[in-house]
Amino acid sequence: GRLVADGDRAEAARRFTDACDRYQQALKILPGHVPAYLGLGIALEGSGDARSAREAYLAALELDPGNPYAHFNLGKLLHAAGNQPEAARQLRAALERKSDFSDARLVLASVLEAQADAEGATAMLRQVVAERPDYAGAWYNYALLLQRLNRVAEAEAAMRRALELWPERADLWLRQAEILTGEDSARNFPE
Repeated sequence: GRLVADGDRAEAARRFTDACDRYQQALKILPGHVPAYLGLGIALEGSGDARSAREAYLAALELDPGNPYAHFNLGKLLHAAGNQPEAARQLRAALERKSDFSDARLVLASVLEAQADAEGATAMLRQVVAERPDYAGAWYNYALLLQRLNRVAEAEAAMRRALELWPERADLWLRQAEILTGEDSARNFPE
């Protein structure tokens, strides 16, 4: 437990090598400890080793096939690697096991958008902002997608909500101006 907690602290401080070391030590003591595999995967991903991160998430799923966080992390990794069909499968598995998993829904919206399913992506984001009305990043993504779909009034309202939650973000004010003047660019909120 202490080694995993130490790993979590190192990971939060972005000391990924240190975090990996702690999680690997924990796994020597507790070989089937799913939280250690999840932490290890996140730390490996943070250090740029996506292949090893994938192995850690798969190890977690082998031990606990229904773990929504392992499905989510693997889905996010696959999305970043451009494997949208498998990313969607993993993210849907996460949502089947944890129906209120807004972060999984947010990433799935990006996957659906990458697969040219704008309607599916819009439905996902609408659900995220309904579940978490204070999630500024979700409102921002929702506004950008609505803008791309030429649903200007809805996009403007969604961006206004993002601005209420994130007034210090100058780039959002610029995006709001773009929506109002009918300009378009396709920058997404970083997940």
